[in-house]
Amino acid sequence: MYSEAIVIAQVVDLKSKRRLAWQYIGSAASACFTAGFIPITGITPAAAIASQVALCIKIASLNGSHRQE
Repeated sequence: MYSEAIVIAQVVDLKSKRRLAWQYIGSAASACFTAGFIPITGITPAAAIASQVALCIKIASLNGSHRQE
């Protein structure tokens, strides 16, 4: 009975993590679009790269595979 409860809780947790991950992806995509809408030499690529790195860190920490020091 306890193992079934744990599995059910994990499924719910996965759904909430998936929803949060899509919010992170949406914010990173809008940041990249905003940075590229008016291209500025040097700043546009840096902003896009920074948003992608931040996205990777957020997704990794969401799944518990990122060390926080």
